[in-house]
Amino acid sequence: MVEELDIALGPHMSFEGLLVLPKPARIDGRIAGAVMAGASVWVGATGVVEADLEADTIMVEGSVHGDLRARTSIELGPEAVVSGDLTGPRIVVADGACVNGRCKVG
Repeated sequence: MVEELDIALGPHMSFEGLLVLPKPARIDGRIAGAVMAGASVWVGATGVVEADLEADTIMVEGSVHGDLRARTSIELGPEAVVSGDLTGPRIVVADGACVNGRCKVG
């Protein structure tokens, strides 16, 4: 992730509901509901997201159960586990990542 992070949800934090993130954010805790971001979102290795996620750029190293929609790109690290559809102009899936869903590029 190139951008500097302005918002962080630590590994012992959780949130339920609609989470609106106007600036670059890192999620290392648990989120349930929906996430709408105006910038980049990074789901760290300990992050568990049970929500649809929309952002400019999405990087996943942890697990996501929900659809990912990116305006720029989606990147899945080697330990990422995603159950949901991925939609964006650029999708990168590292060797070892697990995706259970459809990918729509373009």
